[in-house]
This record gives sequence, structure tokens and C-alpha cells, in this order.
Amino acid sequence: MFGVCGGWPSAIDLKKEDSLIVPRDYLESLIMNDVKTVDGIVRNPNGLRMVIRSLAGNICTTSSLVTIKDDTFYNG
Repeated sequence: MFGVCGGWPSAIDLKKEDSLIVPRDYLESLIMNDVKTVDGIVRNPNGLRMVIRSLAGNICTTSSLVTIKDDTFYNG
């Protein structure tokens, strides 16, 4: 999660713990709200949460799509 902290200028002057809340809340908003309104198809928010978690866990690796899929289905 700390890898995405730099994209929010409003978080620059916050304490470290508080600055981490900004990207977490942004991702949660995407998961719970925006995904439902993109094309009108109802999706399981936990599925997207697992994809994001897998991508975050594999951020410095050369993970394949199969790895991301396996992380998503086996952990969700």
C-alpha cells in the first residue's frame, strides 16, 4: 500500500499513518461505487478487492495473468 502514497498531493503534509488512509479510501471507493456504475453490471466487490490485493502482492515480480487469477480465485 505504501507504494501508491505519492499520487495524492493532499497527503503530503499528513503523518505517515494518516497519509496511508488516502489511497486505501480511494481504492475502497472504486471497489464499492465506481465498479457498479461503469457499465451497469453488478459485480462482486470482493472479487475486485482480491485482484487488487494480488496485483499489490506481485508488484515487483513478473507474475503472469494465471498467477493473478489463481490468487483471486483461491483466496476469495
